[in-house]
Amino acid sequence: MSDMKDVRDSTHNSPKYHNEGHPLVTSKNLTNHGLDMTDVSLISDEDFEAINQRSKVDIGDIIFGMIGIIGNPVILDRDDFAIKNVALLKNGGEVDNTFLIQLPKSPVFDRYMRKENAGRNSKTLGAQSNTKFLIFDTNDGCAT
Repeated sequence: MSDMKDVRDSTHNSPKYHNEGHPLVTSKNLTNHGLDMTDVSLISDEDFEAINQRSKVDIGDIIFGMIGIIGNPVILDRDDFAIKNVALLKNGGEVDNTFLIQLPKSPVFDRYMRKENAGRNSKTLGAQSNTKFLIFDTNDGCAT
């Protein structure tokens, strides 16, 4: 996938939460119906800027859970938050995100995720797994 898209891993650090500040989206905020900001934690300006150095979200990007709750991909229609423990597929590149979002929603991706997590107590999908996930095997043309 990394040949076609800019694939990023969000922060795994746990910033201090505040009563005011910028939203920090995690996999718990991703649902089958989209982004749910009703129970979001807030972080400081400093933490927001630090996280965005690595994984700034933009409108049109795709995010999905990669620790604990894996999946629930969402195409973003806002960019006023930072992310933690989610995969980030930047908009642009060879494949449009409105098409690509169907992949992490598919049974093919579900099988891949189960295979990657076989024998593990806690579900994770590391950045290496995201970048190495093949859509088409160039050797035989089959989806993998």
